[in-house]
Amino acid sequence: EVSFLPASAVARARSGPFEEASVTTVRASAFLPATYRSPRTVVAARISGSFTSIAPRPLDPAEPLWVESLYDVDLEVVAARRLAETWWLTLVAAPGLAGDMRNVDAEHVTAQGSLLLQRESAEGPSWGVGVSADNAFGETRVVPLLSLDWESAAGKLVLLLPARASLTWDVAAGVTAGIQATLNGNAYALGREGVLDG
Repeated sequence: EVSFLPASAVARARSGPFEEASVTTVRASAFLPATYRSPRTVVAARISGSFTSIAPRPLDPAEPLWVESLYDVDLEVVAARRLAETWWLTLVAAPGLAGDMRNVDAEHVTAQGSLLLQRESAEGPSWGVGVSADNAFGETRVVPLLSLDWESAAGKLVLLLPARASLTWDVAAGVTAGIQATLNGNAYALGREGVLDG
């Protein structure tokens, strides 16, 4: 899966002159072919990453750009275990790196883990509750999770709040349309000395 976010303007005002930059992001992810399956357990892995290019407008030669590009890469391992006929326990661990990849050290390391208990239903929505901990926004945060999968003849709703939500529906035979919202964030470590404000 590959997504492209075209150039968008990001502006900030500080004590000095008003500043503006053009930010372009490319994200990609793929499941690794190594998958373990048994009657009660499934383990799969996915690798994902993004590249963000930052170009100031206008470029001032007297003040060189402090950050030209940012990168992040994550290895996500998902293990799901059937506890009973309708109950699943899912564990997610996702270590990674985020930064400008200059002088990589421990500050570039990111970590995310989630635990989700889900109840399946053949006649109605499947739901679940859990908890997630990660340091993607600069400090370790623990966030409760709520999941809901609801499929009907009209379409399919998949929620994992507050991380993502999607709604799909059949437009015609073999044609499906949908919308998706995802919450992404990273505190990128920078390998240069200085202060990045804004």
